[in-house]
Amino acid sequence: MRETAQGLEVKGRLLVNDVQRAAEIHALVKSGAVQGLSIGFSVQKATSRPRGGRTIYKTDLQEISIVSVPAHPNAQILTVKENILEHEDNNAPDYAALETKFNELETKFNSVNILTNRLDKIETRLNRPGTGNVETKDNAGESETKAFDNFMRLGVERMPQIETKALISSTNSAGGFTVPPAYLAEITKQLVLYSSVRSLARVTSVGTTPVLLPKRTGTTTVSWVDEGSPSPSTQQTYDRQSFDIFEMGAHCDVSNRLLEDSMFNLESEIAMDLGQQFGLSESAAFIGGNGIGKPAGIIGNASIPFTPGLNSLTFITPGLLIEMFYSLPTFYAKNAVWTMSRGMMGYIRGLVNGLEQFLWQDSTGGLAGGQPAMLLGRPIIEMPELPHHQNGDGSPLAIGTIPIIFGDWQAGFRIFDRVGVSIMRDPFSQATDGLVRFHARRRVGGAVSLPEAFRFLKIAA
Repeated sequence: MRETAQGLEVKGRLLVNDVQRAAEIHALVKSGAVQGLSIGFSVQKATSRPRGGRTIYKTDLQEISIVSVPAHPNAQILTVKENILEHEDNNAPDYAALETKFNELETKFNSVNILTNRLDKIETRLNRPGTGNVETKDNAGESETKAFDNFMRLGVERMPQIETKALISSTNSAGGFTVPPAYLAEITKQLVLYSSVRSLARVTSVGTTPVLLPKRTGTTTVSWVDEGSPSPSTQQTYDRQSFDIFEMGAHCDVSNRLLEDSMFNLESEIAMDLGQQFGLSESAAFIGGNGIGKPAGIIGNASIPFTPGLNSLTFITPGLLIEMFYSLPTFYAKNAVWTMSRGMMGYIRGLVNGLEQFLWQDSTGGLAGGQPAMLLGRPIIEMPELPHHQNGDGSPLAIGTIPIIFGDWQAGFRIFDRVGVSIMRDPFSQATDGLVRFHARRRVGGAVSLPEAFRFLKIAA
């Protein structure tokens, strides 16, 4: 391990001859499917930046591991050996030299810390706007939130100049400012409430687009061999899955009177309004999106197997649900959930088996128990985007309709959030009505990653 002009450079060795998982990782790295590094460290000394982020002066390096999606886009594997030797004793690291290098680095860091302390004292004096108030680095996050709240109420043109410096400009050409963590956490909380898919799927935050994940396309084969006969050589093969990130836009209007009312909880009101709009929109796209300017929905995935149901008002029978349940592989069935609309839930609640026993099993404590009901031992989750058991006019569902999905959403569906939400204040377009319009933008992507983790109930002829 050494420092270079480009950053920290490390070399590692995979025990491919001793550990099977190491051989698999080596194959992934050679094929280019996995090229990222995760660097774990504990911060010993750091300071916050006025515009967000922090400057780290001293850390303890804990571990470095190979990952598919690195937190920092520049943490990458640059080279990999074609052949790994069983013994590399001649290239054993010089621990004495490493210790000397670390001692030198520690001395440099101590010198930097002395200079940093002096600069902090100077910066503290410069941050005084003349009223005697001092903005320390410990309350930088609170200052950022307060500045953003004033931006929402007053507009950047009426804010004190020292507060505008705490706003983080959006990197997109559309303008606006990135919401601080306090606002973002509240919006995300509302997203989970209104997005039925987000509460089930695996959600990951990313910093780059598109998102590339490894996908195994071939596995190691095992064969029987006679004593003394050579065994055939096999190697795993991998491909990449690409997930596109799409942009969502929403707006909400707030009256000038409410903005001028200091007791009005502006943060909660806007977060709830935007969270509801974003949540309902993304959930509809994750279920039935066409992939044009929005994510491709799960019901449009032709690779997911299905159990056919008759085109009639009584197409759902206990036997059909049992067939659907056992068609899903055991590995996914043990974590799978039933997803359907509220109308479909009401219909299935009345189904009984040959012993006049209800298939539906209420949760512990009844309907108010706080836990989902069960069907054949697996939870039932309401998904409003799916159709009822019949059309609004009482006619049967059309051929090709998918009213029920059974599967493991954590394993089979991925959601990727592009970090950050930006808001632009528009005091002009609705000024005649005494309103200020707030335009919000966020970027998100999602799609099926493992079709075999799901089963559809599909209306057939």
